[in-house]
Amino acid sequence: MLNHRIRRLGADPGRLLSVAAAFGAPFDLAVAAHVAGLDEATALTALEAALRAELVRPPESGVRYDFMHALIRETIHSNLSPLRRVRLHRQIAETMEHVYGDRIAEHSAEVAQQYLVIAFTHFDQVQGDNLPRQRAGDRGRTGDVQLGKREIPEPETPTQSAVAE
Repeated sequence: MLNHRIRRLGADPGRLLSVAAAFGAPFDLAVAAHVAGLDEATALTALEAALRAELVRPPESGVRYDFMHALIRETIHSNLSPLRRVRLHRQIAETMEHVYGDRIAEHSAEVAQQYLVIAFTHFDQVQGDNLPRQRAGDRGRTGDVQLGKREIPEPETPTQSAVAE
């Protein structure tokens, strides 16, 4: 249903919303528009369509817009392939560096977040099921980390090493 609502808005709002969803937080329209390949007038028209459709809300203060609900953002973002997500996060980080210029220090956490998402997404893709997971249910009664069918013992503490000697 949400995907249908977005398609009805048209290509430009859909592109803008896809980029905005990759921010993972309130988004800067100038950065999102640049990454989406939209000029200022087209980006404003696309944003207004998203506002009318109640997919995004205007900023309470400042210039950052946000999705009406986190599930809207997550749904849009999950519709993107992992490769497209990595590309978008890289483009967002690079555009932030360019747009913010001398003020980049004020936005360093946002830029770093984009690069971290790239690193983790890429790592997940490269490693696949070979990643040690620390999810609920992955820990056995002995405290071993289960990895597929193999078990990898947790590192010993200095006290355990001394007792074993």
